[in-house]
Amino acid sequence: TGYTGAGGYEIYCDNKNVKHLWDTIFNEGKEFNVSPIGLAARDSLRIEMGYCLYGNEIDDDRSPIEAGLGWITKTQTNFYGSNRVKEDIENGCKYMIAGIVSKDRMIPRKGNIILNCSNHEIGIITSGTFSPTLKKPIGIGYILKNYINSDAEIFIDNKRKIFKGKLSSLPFIEFWVNKILILGGSGFIGYSLYKELSPYFKTFGTFYSNKNFKGNKHFFEYDIRNSNVE
Repeated sequence: TGYTGAGGYEIYCDNKNVKHLWDTIFNEGKEFNVSPIGLAARDSLRIEMGYCLYGNEIDDDRSPIEAGLGWITKTQTNFYGSNRVKEDIENGCKYMIAGIVSKDRMIPRKGNIILNCSNHEIGIITSGTFSPTLKKPIGIGYILKNYINSDAEIFIDNKRKIFKGKLSSLPFIEFWVNKILILGGSGFIGYSLYKELSPYFKTFGTFYSNKNFKGNKHFFEYDIRNSNVE
């Protein structure tokens, strides 16, 4: 599935229909310059939204509280690492996730060190890219908690040059509604799943398509950022 926060659709369909769907989308989209994109585009959009990526913002050593993911963590449940989570909630975290905007033309990159004006290390960059929306270099990183709400100037050390940056809240841009488009009938998604999911979707209905997709297809638009579905 997509991990971008961008407006659009995720499409699920039978394997036999994939090529027809792909060709149809790009044939119909020619006048709008619709083009396929890849992993780099997904990553730039992910970073604009401040989404954590495993191996970058989250790993075995990072607490979900540090990463701003307490809202999806069952903090009252016992699990591997739950003691660390509860300690971070009770005592606070030393580091917290933050957005960084470069004041230079340099892109913050994973592993770059964040410095204060006294040249002391105060954090680390975990992801960075050039934002196609903001037209400037941005990054995500962890910084000492007492700097989070500070207007203090920060610097990024990429081992070749030290350049200026400023802290930013996450996400960097206003989030879009992500939507899911489900194409299927009894042979794919099944009516039982349709009945199970439909109460949670903002709008839903049934439509009939052309000869390439026989049977009833169920269509949902769903705002995943406001979901109560586990």
